[in-house]
Amino acid sequence: MRDPEFVDVAAVRVLGDGYKVQLHWADGTVSTVDLEPYLWGPALAPARDPAVFATVQVDPDAGTICWPSTGADISPEELRRAGHPTPDACRPR
Repeated sequence: MRDPEFVDVAAVRVLGDGYKVQLHWADGTVSTVDLEPYLWGPALAPARDPAVFATVQVDPDAGTICWPSTGADISPEELRRAGHPTPDACRPR
């Protein structure tokens, strides 16, 4: 069961800096997460390939991000904890 304190990921954008993504949350929060520490093991290691990493998308049923070609995802709770707030000036309009 998911912790009600956490909200769903609404959108994801790959940033041009290593394995970083910008996440837009359903509550309006925007954060940046470096996913490199998570990209290991049989399910997530393939996402170290930049072409695979770039295919990250939101899984609306799970409320998180996933890589369709591998079936891998990362819990939204962990992403929320690991994220660094993005300043308002960097938010897309």
